[in-house]
Amino acid sequence: MGPLQLLALGVNGIVGVGIFFAPAEVAAQAPGLGAVWAFALTGLALVPVAFAFAVLGRRFDSDGGPVVFARAAFGERVSFLVGWVAYVSAFLSTSAVMAGLARAVAPSVGLGGPVGERLLASALVTGLAALVASGIRVSARTWTALTVLKLVPLALLLGAFFLLPDQDVPPPLPATGASWLKAGLTVMFAYQGFEIVPVIAGQVRASERTVPMATVGSLVLAMLFYVGLVWACVAALPDLARAAAPLAQAAGVWG
Repeated sequence: MGPLQLLALGVNGIVGVGIFFAPAEVAAQAPGLGAVWAFALTGLALVPVAFAFAVLGRRFDSDGGPVVFARAAFGERVSFLVGWVAYVSAFLSTSAVMAGLARAVAPSVGLGGPVGERLLASALVTGLAALVASGIRVSARTWTALTVLKLVPLALLLGAFFLLPDQDVPPPLPATGASWLKAGLTVMFAYQGFEIVPVIAGQVRASERTVPMATVGSLVLAMLFYVGLVWACVAALPDLARAAAPLAQAAGVWG
C-alpha cells in the first residue's frame, strides 16, 4: 500500500457522514462564527495528538497501532485493555455513523421510518463487513475511491464559496454566547479517524515515512475542509442551528 492510499484511509476515516450534521449541531452550541472557531481551534488542539501517533507509527512497522504501542510501553495486560477500548470505541462510533447515514439516505431509497432505517443500516454494515473480509487490496481501492467521491462535491462547494461572486446573504453573526466545551466535544467526534492510520502499518511500503505523513496529513487536510465548509454554512444560513441538511442548503445558496 502506498502513501496516497494511506492518506485516503485517514481522510476517509475523518470525513464521514458527520460533516452533514455537525455544522448544525456545533452552531447550536457556538452560534455564528463561533462554529468556525470551534472547528479551527479543536483541529489545532488535535495536531499534537496526530504527531504523537505519527512518531509512534514511525517506530513500529507492524499492524495494531495503539495495541502495539501499549504492548511495547506497558506490557501485555495494558495492551489487552487498550485493544478492547479501541475496539469498543470503534464499534460505537461506527454504529453512530451507520445510523446517521441510514437516516439521511433511507427516504431517498423508499425506506423511510425507523424500520426502514434499521434495515438499511444493517445492509450497509453487512456490505462493508464483506468488503473488509475480501482483503486489504480491494479494501484500499474502495476506500480511496470513496474518499475521492466524497471530497469532489465538498471541494466544489468550497470553490463556489471562496471563488464565485458574493451572493446576497447577510453577514454571519459574531462568535458570542458559545458553549465551547460542548461544541469542542462535538467537533472532536467529527475529527476522529486519523488515529486508524498506524493500525495497518505492517501493510504499508516505507511505513517509517508514509505513516507519519498520512497520519498528520489526513488531519490537516480534513481540518481545512471542515473549517471551510462550516464557514460556508455559517455565511449562507443565518439560522444554521435549525438546518436539517446544512451542506445541501448552503450549496443551494452558493451554487
